[in-house]
Amino acid sequence: MNILHCIPRSDSGSIRQTLLDDLFSFNTQDLSNYVLTDKSQQSEFAACVGTDKVYCFSSSRPWIKGGKKQFRHVVAATSAEIIHIHSFADLYSLQIMRWAFAMRIPVVFSPYNSMMPWHLSNIPLPLRLKRTIVSRMLLKHTGATVLTSSNLETERMKQMFRHALGSSGRLSVATRIKSINGEADTLRLASTMFSVYRKIIDSNPFWLMSEKDVYIENGLAALGAILSSGKDADTVFLPLQKIKSELATLSAEHWRRIQLHSSDQDILPEVRMAYESLMGTPGEFDPQTVDRHSVVAFRSELKRDKPSIKTSRMHQVSEDYSEYKSELLLCVMLLNMKHLTDTRRVTRRNLSDLYLYARFEDYNEYVLEEMLSDLGILEFSSRILTLLVHSMFLEKGHVPVKLSREKDLCKMQKQLFKSNIM
Repeated sequence: MNILHCIPRSDSGSIRQTLLDDLFSFNTQDLSNYVLTDKSQQSEFAACVGTDKVYCFSSSRPWIKGGKKQFRHVVAATSAEIIHIHSFADLYSLQIMRWAFAMRIPVVFSPYNSMMPWHLSNIPLPLRLKRTIVSRMLLKHTGATVLTSSNLETERMKQMFRHALGSSGRLSVATRIKSINGEADTLRLASTMFSVYRKIIDSNPFWLMSEKDVYIENGLAALGAILSSGKDADTVFLPLQKIKSELATLSAEHWRRIQLHSSDQDILPEVRMAYESLMGTPGEFDPQTVDRHSVVAFRSELKRDKPSIKTSRMHQVSEDYSEYKSELLLCVMLLNMKHLTDTRRVTRRNLSDLYLYARFEDYNEYVLEEMLSDLGILEFSSRILTLLVHSMFLEKGHVPVKLSREKDLCKMQKQLFKSNIM
């Protein structure tokens, strides 16, 4: 795991010593730790993680002067999988969280008692309220993890951010373990931190999947859908040789992420079936036994018998084109797909069902285009079917409508291909 620790300048000796203890303890685990900090603290943290792993902002106020560009550069250089911000509810931490969320990188906060009453009393009330409200909104939106240093601080964070904790279920509060005499137990602390990071990575599989991982999942999803339906995969164009070569070099960690995301999208059996047909037994894996944050996993079926949206247009189209059974069925599926998309409940399972019908059924393309136009979903159908070309290798000759432009797919791709977890 590659962890980027973002540490602001601190005048508190106790907080700084805690940071040093933490970083020393991290070295006992299989972690690659990097530090992004202020120039005044560079030498101290270099002693913990090494000079080549310490990066510095050029300004003491990175949220004003070129900080975003520097942050992106450091994230790219370190291949950071988690951003650990060692502060909370100040301009530094809020800005870093915004940048990380924009780059789809999970965030961990360590408040170090900064939200306790005796610390907040030193901040003017208007500023205190503003920071608290903004923090609550961002925490609920990004689902960041908060790592506290005591049970008292844990209760305080739950009290202040109970809505982000209770309503979304995506905020995890973990307590740092200390020994009885008050000193940091580095081995136990490292074990705790490793389990926290492991849980965050397992809870955000798609955020951390590389382009190669997405490509492999797309190919396995298409092949698995064909095999599970009993169709002949030899009649379909799929880049199986490339997928097989990519699988041969795929690490166990990335295969784990693909399986977790496939499980969230309700296509894990098909993905494992396709893997077995190409590479042999994929090994035992049960997503239910993995410790993760709350999962918002939808299992919405793509209905074929009737549309989820009651529309007079559908009734009229059914009467006008009553002899075109296959075309009517595909229209119903596309109407239901639009409903699932509008309600943000669509999954890869729904795409697989649509892919199988669009690929293997016979229908009149010209009549279908007229029917979709009468229903007012021709543009949507163009986007969703073009998405199947990109995500499941549907041959363009099997797309019954004009392909949508590339830029029209961006919003839909972001909505459809997500983890549903924060």
